[in-house]
Amino acid sequence: MPAHVHWYLPTNGDDRGIVGSGDGEPHQGSAAAARSGGRSRSASIDYLALIARAAEQLGYEAVLTPTGLWCEDAWIVTAALTQVTSRLRFLVAFRPGLISPTLAAHQAAAFQRVSGGRLLLNIVTGGDSAEQRRLGDHLDHDQRYSRTAEFLTVLRGVAAADPPFTYTGQHYQVRDASVDVTPWGPPPVFLGGASPAAERAEADRLLVGLDDARIIAHQAVFAASESVGQRRMAALHGGDRARLEVYPNVWAGYGLVRGGAGTAIVGSHEQVAERIEEYHALGVDHFILSGQPHLEEAYHLAEGAAALLRSRGVLAALPAALGAHR
Repeated sequence: MPAHVHWYLPTNGDDRGIVGSGDGEPHQGSAAAARSGGRSRSASIDYLALIARAAEQLGYEAVLTPTGLWCEDAWIVTAALTQVTSRLRFLVAFRPGLISPTLAAHQAAAFQRVSGGRLLLNIVTGGDSAEQRRLGDHLDHDQRYSRTAEFLTVLRGVAAADPPFTYTGQHYQVRDASVDVTPWGPPPVFLGGASPAAERAEADRLLVGLDDARIIAHQAVFAASESVGQRRMAALHGGDRARLEVYPNVWAGYGLVRGGAGTAIVGSHEQVAERIEEYHALGVDHFILSGQPHLEEAYHLAEGAAALLRSRGVLAALPAALGAHR
């Protein structure tokens, strides 16, 4: 079965170096970012629209929009971007404990109708208690996962429920609820729970903008995270610049200052394609990829490694209408 390739929307701003993101990092305006030496491109709707339209033209299936106080609201931004795209799907990340599951189902149904069925949901249970408390959520790690299970039960249960759906659990009590999800149905749910000279040239470029104080500060935040994936990510390198290549062409440098459980594949187009193909052989079907700056790198990947993967049948062939643009 062909793999699915998606791109990332940098709704906290973009830059040619590593832009930090993740739990605990506040959202900065473009002026503050410029003073701090961080992101140089603000997350304006015009810039994000450029990325979304490029991703659509280049054959990416969807774009992931993150969630947190450090970025723009995913629901609002992606709803706006549905109006400047026609095929691209939007993987909207959100935290289930901050919204009623019935209301989330209602929002999702409206999004499906507005976009023509282009919504995907990324459920973020939450890995940092400090960030959750800022949002008014005081459950511990295990309780949040229990609540997420109930949330998904209700989210699916109320979809076109006939008779109306009733549920009594530890975290949610819902009576006689039904949400009209026609004609698109409920959206799919994603739930997270990872040449040598060319590698050194690109990796070194990204590390130039990182000072040790910034790395230490972010590593302290990540060390306190309750996310198992985040802790594993930090353990790959322990904040040590010399331990960043954790597998051939697999680089953990983003994890020095960027939250989330994700590594980078660094190398030639051929090497990047080989690593993605290796992941796919292990059972990974969806790849949410990013590179900075996200507009230029969307083209770089699509015209290089992704083109190689399509020629090998790892990715589905581009529709004829899209192929004409390449």
